[in-house]
Amino acid sequence: MFKKHIIFQILYIIVGPLCPASLKRFNRRMRTVTNLFILNLAVSDLLVGVFCIPTTLVDNLITALLQKQSCLREQCAWP
Repeated sequence: MFKKHIIFQILYIIVGPLCPASLKRFNRRMRTVTNLFILNLAVSDLLVGVFCIPTTLVDNLITALLQKQSCLREQCAWP
């Protein structure tokens, strides 16, 4: 269950922004200024999904692990 959830999120992060980009690329009528801004937003979403989310996830996991270890040390210190 957990792996399916992670795989779905990864696909959503990558495939989601690529849909408007491919639509703008292949359809000449979609090449307007407004759609250029939408494409810019899709690219920024893709970059956030690729660079920011994994680093935040790693930071949260490390923080949780350190907090768990410190709690275990405190519990063991009490007689």
